[in-house]
Amino acid sequence: MEYQSNTYNIEEAELVEFIKTKAVREINIVQSTNKKYRIITKLTWKDGAFLLVSYRKRVREWSTLDTLIRYIRETYKDISVPIRLTFVPSDVEGSTAAEEMNIVIDQSD
Repeated sequence: MEYQSNTYNIEEAELVEFIKTKAVREINIVQSTNKKYRIITKLTWKDGAFLLVSYRKRVREWSTLDTLIRYIRETYKDISVPIRLTFVPSDVEGSTAAEEMNIVIDQSD
């Protein structure tokens, strides 16, 4: 999944509000080349991809998926947005395609 062009920054408060108002089309969890995970979203009302950044405009990254999923569950509460997980290409010879999978966060406890 390539987000080089047409990528914008979005802060956490904005993303929380957009999720509440159902303005988020999908959330992409993307593994970067440094093996950390980032959140990239697509909105219903604007083209392009939106990379989650901190208030200081630094890219938000998580070292492990479990901490990122915990963050999503606690921060975005009743999330009902499709979530895609994309891994960096593996080191297998001849493999250049990123691996993707769709995940669902079950909010029922």
